[in-house]
Amino acid sequence: MKRFFSPVIFLIFLISMVHSTSAVELVLVGSDGKLLPGAHVTAVGLPGSWISDGQGLVDLDPTPELPVILIVARADGVALKPLTLVQWAEEQPQTLVVGAIGGTVEVVSAVISDLELPPAAMATILGREELDQRVPTSLSDVLATVPGAGRGGEGRSVVPSLRGLPKHRTLILLDDARVVTERRAGASATFLDPDTLGEIEVIRGPGSVAYGSDAFGGIIRARSRMPSPYPDGIGVRYALEGAQGTPGWGAAADVEMPLAGGGFLLGAHVRDYSDYSSPEGEVFDTRWETWGIRAGWQRVIGRGVLRVGWRSDRARDVGKPNPDSKTQRRFYPLEDSDRLNLAFEQPLSGDWKRLSVSVAWDRYQLVLNKDDLDLGLQPTERSQSDTRANDVEMRLEVERSLGSSRLVMGTNITSRYGLNALNSAFEAGGPDGALQEISSETAIEDAENQDYGLFTALHGSLGPVRLSGGLRLDWVRTSNSGGYFGDRSTSDEAISGYLGGGIDLVDNLELTLQVAHGFRDPLLSDRYYRGETGRGFITGNPDLDPETADQLDLALRYRSGTWNVGG
Repeated sequence: MKRFFSPVIFLIFLISMVHSTSAVELVLVGSDGKLLPGAHVTAVGLPGSWISDGQGLVDLDPTPELPVILIVARADGVALKPLTLVQWAEEQPQTLVVGAIGGTVEVVSAVISDLELPPAAMATILGREELDQRVPTSLSDVLATVPGAGRGGEGRSVVPSLRGLPKHRTLILLDDARVVTERRAGASATFLDPDTLGEIEVIRGPGSVAYGSDAFGGIIRARSRMPSPYPDGIGVRYALEGAQGTPGWGAAADVEMPLAGGGFLLGAHVRDYSDYSSPEGEVFDTRWETWGIRAGWQRVIGRGVLRVGWRSDRARDVGKPNPDSKTQRRFYPLEDSDRLNLAFEQPLSGDWKRLSVSVAWDRYQLVLNKDDLDLGLQPTERSQSDTRANDVEMRLEVERSLGSSRLVMGTNITSRYGLNALNSAFEAGGPDGALQEISSETAIEDAENQDYGLFTALHGSLGPVRLSGGLRLDWVRTSNSGGYFGDRSTSDEAISGYLGGGIDLVDNLELTLQVAHGFRDPLLSDRYYRGETGRGFITGNPDLDPETADQLDLALRYRSGTWNVGG
């Protein structure tokens, strides 16, 4: 470990010695003519980012060399259409009108403004217009055309993965908070309807410095639709859909209006799909149903932007089709998610450039049924697992300049608490053959974990070489009370980091090399659960150690005008 991290510390010393240049000012305006307060601005191929104030004014200090490609993201994180600038206006500030993304944007450099990523990471940004054209019904549908993305399983409950790393080695974020589940296959966000999202970012590459555990393969980040901080009166959006092949229908509606000095959005959605009709006949156990409500509010406060969001999502009777589904059916009769998030971000003065604070909370429940079926497809026996938990996450980031380099420092605290898992057995015998409970066992009575993380990243250059490095320290604690394993606890520390650099071989052709180290802490159920899962009966191991991974990436990228190619 010392051999890996000593170069990172040396890198911080070297690239902090470079001096800055004079700055230009930009006023960011959306295609609708409204100012873009709290927007992130990132220059492709350059370190760090800038953030606009409450009036859309951003100070590009240090000023990037021309020509430059700027990527702008709204205050709620939704990316807009990249801009190519070849000259600065003589009169400052210069006004830039930024349009919405018209489709899928491939970013072949690590320029997601609020994630500390190694330089060889690649991102795909799917904007709202792209989602409207494709009309996906699940998160896994969205990823079907994304390079490096995969899926495990069948039906709606499939689990997305990046770079071939499933089973909790690809991190899913919803409104900057983790989507956590105790499923062995990994989180799938089955309850999530893509129609409720403003954008989906798919970052392929190790993300352990940014978010700690579980980000070996990369990060899938979904952002809920949010209102403009400056709404014009009351606006209504609605959508209706129907489908063949997989017979079903869906409906969604949003209302946006001014409220308490900002913009407020209230939305609802529902989808109901029956079993898939293939050329060979109906595929049993592929039906599902989802619905939910959500609300969001944004307001400019001083030089910053405050965001508050709530969403309640429900999924019912989500099947897990298998060749033996007509004799032993596995499905999720209930998946509930309630989530609250608050975030505030603003530019700072002097060398300190940005302050970002966010808090998120969620309540989650997942029920799994495994039914033995008779010839009439009626259940004769049932094994059921009912898992409930709460999660909280807090994040603080500050960013400052060191000459022409950028330093990011922060803390990230996550906790899952109140985890309870109840296993029950049923058999037919009631009136009309109804199932009756015959036994129950508390697999986990009360379990929790806490992960306290500190991270820093530095991006800069030494002559023609662009360099970046990041470090993260995590202290992870778990405890279990009662249940099958009784009172147990663990305590671990983990170090994550990356070191990378890039150089232009010729004009527009860049070679990037990086090495990264990350970790994954076992799930609470990996350690303390005993009972049924979607993949069979398992017994946990309280003595599991954290998993670690070392990754080496070499990337060659070509960029010319609107063309970007990387591999």
